[in-house]
Amino acid sequence: MTQMLILQTADPFRYAEMLTITGRLNASYAQRHGIPYDAYVGIKRGYHPWHAAFNRIILLSDLLRRGYRGWVFYMDADAFIADLAFDVRAYAESHNRHALIASKGAEGGWWDINNGVFLLNFAHPSTAFIVEEWNKRFFDIDEQALSAGREWHSVMDDQALLHSVLCDNEQLRDSLYVDTEGLINYKARFVRQIIRGNGATFEERLAIIRSEVQAVEMAFGLTGASRQDGLSADAVLWCHRILLGREPTDWSIIDWLRTQHTSLPSLTQWFLDSPEYRGQAIGNFERGSPPLSRDAIVWAYRTILGRMPEGEDVVEFHLSIHQSFDDMVQAFLESEEFQQKILQKASGR
Repeated sequence: MTQMLILQTADPFRYAEMLTITGRLNASYAQRHGIPYDAYVGIKRGYHPWHAAFNRIILLSDLLRRGYRGWVFYMDADAFIADLAFDVRAYAESHNRHALIASKGAEGGWWDINNGVFLLNFAHPSTAFIVEEWNKRFFDIDEQALSAGREWHSVMDDQALLHSVLCDNEQLRDSLYVDTEGLINYKARFVRQIIRGNGATFEERLAIIRSEVQAVEMAFGLTGASRQDGLSADAVLWCHRILLGREPTDWSIIDWLRTQHTSLPSLTQWFLDSPEYRGQAIGNFERGSPPLSRDAIVWAYRTILGRMPEGEDVVEFHLSIHQSFDDMVQAFLESEEFQQKILQKASGR
């Protein structure tokens, strides 16, 4: 099993309150998937609250020094997991050839990533260099400059330092994977981050985070506000993805559906009767339209079976036997593996 650590950090004066909210949900995800969770509140090196942003650099350096060889799944205090059923270990395993997974930042070069949410592979040969160089560049900032740096960007921040490491080392380009699937960061399917900017105040961001975290907790039955009868949230979310081909835009629908339906056939029929299912394509793949793409095969494995295909030969096999997206989906739904998942999802296991 892939070794992994979920890590968050915040300063004790401002973002600790935000971390209390997101950390509760993220720790629940960690417990659910058997992944260690660690949160550090404080300032490892620095003088002002925003200097806690540098904590990640020192925490990663400490792990490297201790000989850690697994993955680190890092999230800022304003980031939270929106899908408690997503298998982040399987996702990481599918990217073992990469050192770093992150989302796109602004409109800079290949190195311009957002380090508010990322996965770092300590077993990759490039990771030690990235962490050591990142740490070195941080400690190259002298104490006087750091002490005088009361405001954000008054010295190079953690993300700018990482950008400089990547930008100055073209050989790291192939070690970086930039998420193009909408999985992590911003309004993503798996991890969402309510970032600074867009005119929102800290208090407004805090209110948004509190509301969205509560919605996820209710959808997955983590609070007393959710009824415990009906189907599991996993089963409802799973049907939503398969039959509508997208993530829910309002997580309260998951909690409502799970309490309205006592069986998978009833739930499935509700989706099949919906105007959206009848009138739209599934995700980015038109129903019944050849040729079938590799992305569609991978989507089916991830969404319907909850795992990645065993290899390229398996993908090629499915490309050769299915004439259209509809044909492929039907085959996956009729597979023995999927039938076993029906039994598991219906019972909430």
